[in-house]
Amino acid sequence: GGGGKTTLGRMFVAEASVQVVLWVSANDYQKSYAEIAEKLTAESQDVPRGMDDEELRGYVHGLLRGDKWKRKWLVVLDDCGDPADTWIRNEFPFNSGKTLVTSRWAAWSECGGSVRWSEIDVSSGQWAMTMEEACMWMKKRVKKWSLPEHDEGVREVIRKLECFPLAVEQAAAFADKYKHMIDTPKKYLEEQSKTSSKLLKMWQKSRCNAETGQYPFSFVEVMQQTFEKLATSDTGALELLRKFSFLHPDGIYRDLFDDDEWAHLCTLKEHSLVVDRGVAFEEVSMHAMTQTVVREHLMGGSRRTALGGVLSSLHDKMREFDQDKPETWDVGRRYGRHVTAATSHTQKDGEEQRMLPNRLVVSFLCGHFALFFRLYRTYCRFIRSSGKRWRAGILLAGVYNVLGLYTMWKWWQRRKLSENGMKVLANVCSKTALFYDGVAASFSISLALHEKSLGIKIQLYSGEEHPDVAASYSGMGDVNYKQGRLDEALQLYKKSLAIKMQVLGDDHPDVAEMYNNMAVVVDTQGRVDEALELHEKSLAIRLKVHGGEEHADVAESYNNMAIVYDSLGELEKALELHQKSLAIIIKVHGGEEHPDVVASYNNMALVFKEQGQLEKALELHKKSLDIGLKVLGEEHPHVLTSYNNMAVLYQMLGRLVESLELHEKSLASRLKVLGKEHNDVAASYNNMAGLYKQQGKLEVALELYQKSLAIRLKVLGEQHLDVATLNRNIAVVYQMQDKLEESLEFFKKSLAVRLKVLGEEHPEVVILYSTMADLYEQQGKLNKSRDLRAKVQGVKSVQA
Repeated sequence: GGGGKTTLGRMFVAEASVQVVLWVSANDYQKSYAEIAEKLTAESQDVPRGMDDEELRGYVHGLLRGDKWKRKWLVVLDDCGDPADTWIRNEFPFNSGKTLVTSRWAAWSECGGSVRWSEIDVSSGQWAMTMEEACMWMKKRVKKWSLPEHDEGVREVIRKLECFPLAVEQAAAFADKYKHMIDTPKKYLEEQSKTSSKLLKMWQKSRCNAETGQYPFSFVEVMQQTFEKLATSDTGALELLRKFSFLHPDGIYRDLFDDDEWAHLCTLKEHSLVVDRGVAFEEVSMHAMTQTVVREHLMGGSRRTALGGVLSSLHDKMREFDQDKPETWDVGRRYGRHVTAATSHTQKDGEEQRMLPNRLVVSFLCGHFALFFRLYRTYCRFIRSSGKRWRAGILLAGVYNVLGLYTMWKWWQRRKLSENGMKVLANVCSKTALFYDGVAASFSISLALHEKSLGIKIQLYSGEEHPDVAASYSGMGDVNYKQGRLDEALQLYKKSLAIKMQVLGDDHPDVAEMYNNMAVVVDTQGRVDEALELHEKSLAIRLKVHGGEEHADVAESYNNMAIVYDSLGELEKALELHQKSLAIIIKVHGGEEHPDVVASYNNMALVFKEQGQLEKALELHKKSLDIGLKVLGEEHPHVLTSYNNMAVLYQMLGRLVESLELHEKSLASRLKVLGKEHNDVAASYNNMAGLYKQQGKLEVALELYQKSLAIRLKVLGEQHLDVATLNRNIAVVYQMQDKLEESLEFFKKSLAVRLKVLGEEHPEVVILYSTMADLYEQQGKLNKSRDLRAKVQGVKSVQA
């Protein structure tokens, strides 16, 4: 990073004699391609909407190959990844125009034409530009310096800048902007020598910080020079840049700032601090290394204000997100990465505890004794855990230290704002975590945001005894459950339950919700009796709180209990409870046109399917689909689930052509709405594979199972039951192909997960033992076969 890839690309573009220049950023291919589509079709304004990534790429590549634009374009593919892992190498129409690829990966040299490639070790301080290249670039940017008499002066400037591309570009922009004052390289050097003498020490200290990365002191010096000039000419631009430094470097949107702030953007562009990426300055990007230098060296006393302003804007935007409303999902896609970037720069663990002594002194001096004693208990817990007991005595002595009264009083005046800022941070973390959990299926990001929110809430409320803290534990439980970490999920739900019972009382809807969530987990673990007991507790509270059955929460309890009875094979009881749940939902919502009705019909259909009443099940799935299309729209996950379930039924009915059509329709919509790396997309691949397996097309089935497995491994991890199911499915295909070694390998993987998650006495584990025993017998490995059959008999005798 910072080696000059993008700068080199711009230098090449400045030399190029082509009709149109198009820029594709590796950070956001989808957006770059959408911009190219709009640019190439600007005259006709005929840009198709609603295309997924592959469709959009195909459309743009078609335009580039077409007669209208062929041989007239230059496309810069900036900061490309490993050519072995990218679609660009195989799909991009290189031969239809001119293409420049910039990349950190030297393997691209194998794809190039008559281009000289060189490898640069940035960590050694050998930056990407040569002296000649840097001088040429500087002279092009600063016209007054292009005369021969300035050659030596330009070389001196470049030596001072260490040939670092970002520093060269920044210095060139500065010299060009103030050319009326800096008409020679010598004057530039004189101007730069005025920068703060403390800067070098700050830079040397920050070099041990992992965030700082690799950049020379010259870049910090150039940035300081620019900042000092802006401090006297345009402080608004300075504050805007400081806010930019806390956001994701790409896709910084205008609507995060008010008009007065955004008006200073032109100043930043003139200084080459940002790059315009949208139409009419609607979106800009900023180099990540520039952001780091601003945060590390050039914040002054504005860090808290800048970060607080950014978080407040993101909080306002993320409030519009609702995971049950797909029309709001773009809010999360647009701002989620900015939230994760901004929150990564908030206070690190432990900083808040170090602030506790000051907060204690201030609360005592200001007469807020209830707050003082609450904080004091928190601080005592902290010092006991750290073993620094001596601080307690110093702390109490400090209470009477009135010499710092004025400073402490000023801190108290700012305290309310600080707490509001912490609340904003906690809320925006929680909201964004829901997006990454429910929509993007990026569970690791979601969990990190929940943990961040939890830590802030514990500090804010001086302990765990608060409903918001319980909500964070519950959210973390949801993520762990989806990752297949059932024990961890159950422990987090229990923590949430304990807090809610203590704070809200035993008979509260939130307590009932926790019993419900715990029941779902233990049901997944195969502990159905315990699951029913927990569901009944939840139902009893809901009936009591809501004064009877006519409430959506009660309907949810009946629905979930029905699912447990379904797993027990008590299908009549399950159907009775589903019907009871449906009747309540229809009554509560005044008719059938409601999303909960869509889910209810789907669940009832699944019971009829298990009873063998396939036509009845198909009728209910169609009913669910019709309501879903009317209420939710064609691309809602509930509707896509209806398509998927109908496809499975058609497969069972032998209507394979119709089944395949629905599977493909469901898959295409899921790819468009949810993206490639989502568990629902993996489910579609899995179900289509089952269809091809039924048709005897085993190679196609195996390929689709492997696609599904790759997604689930990335999204869910190895220790998830869905991954175990896919390993079993792949094992079955290999078994059908008489590849017994490969089959056993995948059966073993499936067994390992099920043993860990479900335990040895679970029915699915017993089935795997029996299947593997048969395979060992076919291979003539009779001892292994006997061992597994003995395990099966042992489990059955224990269960008996």
